[in-house]
Amino acid sequence: MTNSLKRLINTERQLAEANTRVKYERLSAIGELAASLAHDLKNPLGTIKSSAEILRRTKKESDPELDHVLARMDRAIER
Repeated sequence: MTNSLKRLINTERQLAEANTRVKYERLSAIGELAASLAHDLKNPLGTIKSSAEILRRTKKESDPELDHVLARMDRAIER
């Protein structure tokens, strides 16, 4: 009976360790996914921000509508 109890305790400990590993692997995968998603979102926003800056610098005359659109773009990018 003592051997059976020791095996049961050992098996339960191994199961608890495996569950802990799975939990940390899931959290790690979620963290990697979040970092990848943030990176993928930031890259296009940088391109849009650069394009807006080029428009701002190359416009020849005052255009209130363009200024309004560029300001909205800046606010949206900075969120």
